Amino acid sequence: YNLPTFPDDVRRVRSEDHGRWPPTTAATKLTHNLRDISKIQPMNHEQQPPVDVLQLWTDVADGLVKYKTVVWTKAVDSLQHAHNYLHTSTEARSFVDKYMAQIVSILLAQYSEILDEKEKEYVENALYCSLQIVKDDLEAKCDEDAAGDEREVCVTLCALVPIFNERAELRRKLRLFFRSIHGFTELATYMIVRVSSPQFPQMDVVISLLKVMRKSIPAPIINDSQDQDNGKVEKLHDIRDEAIQISNAVMNHVIGLTEENIEEIDLNIIRQIRWQLFRLYLRLSDSNTQLMSTLFIFWRNLALKLVRSQSLPLKLYGWNKIVDIVFDSKNLYLSPPRSYIVAGAGTDFINGRYEFNPQAKIMKNGQLKLSTEPIYHRRIHADDLSNDETDGKTFSLFNCDLTSLRTKRWYLSEADKMQPGTERDIDYYQHKSELNEQGLPPTSGWLTMDAGADPPPTLDPVSLNVPAGVENIFEHQLAKWAVENRVIELVFAEPVNSEIVSKATELITFLASRIRDREDPAILPEGDPSQLPKDAMMLNQFCIKAWKTCSDTSDEELSAQISQLLVSVVPALPDALAILLFQTIRDSLVLSDECKNDDISGFCRNIDVLCDINMENVTLAELSRQIKMMVS
Repeated sequence: YNLPTFPDDVRRVRSEDHGRWPPTTAATKLTHNLRDISKIQPMNHEQQPPVDVLQLWTDVADGLVKYKTVVWTKAVDSLQHAHNYLHTSTEARSFVDKYMAQIVSILLAQYSEILDEKEKEYVENALYCSLQIVKDDLEAKCDEDAAGDEREVCVTLCALVPIFNERAELRRKLRLFFRSIHGFTELATYMIVRVSSPQFPQMDVVISLLKVMRKSIPAPIINDSQDQDNGKVEKLHDIRDEAIQISNAVMNHVIGLTEENIEEIDLNIIRQIRWQLFRLYLRLSDSNTQLMSTLFIFWRNLALKLVRSQSLPLKLYGWNKIVDIVFDSKNLYLSPPRSYIVAGAGTDFINGRYEFNPQAKIMKNGQLKLSTEPIYHRRIHADDLSNDETDGKTFSLFNCDLTSLRTKRWYLSEADKMQPGTERDIDYYQHKSELNEQGLPPTSGWLTMDAGADPPPTLDPVSLNVPAGVENIFEHQLAKWAVENRVIELVFAEPVNSEIVSKATELITFLASRIRDREDPAILPEGDPSQLPKDAMMLNQFCIKAWKTCSDTSDEELSAQISQLLVSVVPALPDALAILLFQTIRDSLVLSDECKNDDISGFCRNIDVLCDINMENVTLAELSRQIKMMVS
């Protein structure tokens, strides 16, 4: 699958003085003061460098080789002359390719220690000149591509890594300058035509680019519908277009890598690229689910490439990513209930209806915008209280992420009148959740805090904010992708690995819940697997395969993991599929004299409890009873 790409004729819009350093019209738009700009000479396309310039490059190179340092004034002069003769002198080309990134790194390392303003000017001008060299180099490479020449690598790109990883204040200046000279546009063009080729930028450069593109975009980006300054809106959309072109090039390149290519890359690099893309798209999309869908397509297809590989480390990493995809698909754009009914709390006034916070950021389809937490409130008027309260009370249902502890805490609390949402709130009940659990209030498992009284309450969601028929698009796409690519069949591909079985639990449970929650149960006829829909039939075959593998294997660790998978998955199964699985288990026990291992025996003896059997279904209850008797 190829993500959207841009044709070769999608190139930069050049100003009249494009190619000179720096463009006057662009420089005047910069919000910072570029000092001594006039000292930088435009590129010389005819003359060769004089002897004194050649000697300057030799002196700077010798200093870097021998002493790993460079004099500030010589650094600026050497880069300015290198830019001037970049396309006419092999010495200039050799100098920037070998030494520019090193010069930049040294100057940046010393920048924070410089107190003298004049010395800072030298350093900043050297950095501006370096960016201009990169931009001109990119432009030359793109022009060569257009002319049909063999594509070359832009070696000077490596200088962008230290420049764009510099501290915030200087990085912002450099970023603004690079954009003013159309550097990012040239870079996007360069990357697009080098996707899936050895000339594509190195991964450390890619990570730095994704970081700087994210920091270029306000959060959230301005929508067309808002009444904003037209010039500002146009500028923001130019930034957005550059970010989309660069990120699409990155995603297409990564997807196009062969298994051998990926094995040569540290998986931590892939992890960083995925994380930086996610953070970039959080800025880009806000309420644009269609744009975020592009990123999810990339995630799913990268995960599929990995789990289909022959390398066990890549397979395990791919299944890890599928766990992340399941969580993000369920939680990125939540569809919160309109209210929750809290009942059964020992502190009686906590019980009642909690309404969704009307000030929360909700999209037109009723889903929460990104990075928006659901909050619910219940207001009790003074007349309804038994004490002397005159202003009434407000109770809140909300969560707090404790990232350092990898937990999420939900609270039922009385908000402080002066400082709500602080330690001055009175907490009655709490729920300790994992960070990777769904971002909506849990319905059970609450704990009583000091201000509350046992028993803790249960919660019951009431209707949704989303209109009827609207569903989470990412959940739908994930389920469709898993079925069309028969992903769950890869779990028991030989040789079966217990770690893969463990990591697959999230996806299997997700698919089971999707089938169970369908509004029309008639599509799941009991007792006839041939009449099942494609996804239900595939899940049924998986569960039966899981049981047979568990009962046949002599690997205790594998047997234990499959048993645990069934314990997690069976409660999510619709009754029709649970019946088919239990019939298979019963029939296999009839043909076997005894259970082969303790995991199977323990699973069968406690099948009704472990699997949370729906005892209202007579068939399921009877099958459960028969299985328990056969292993007693």
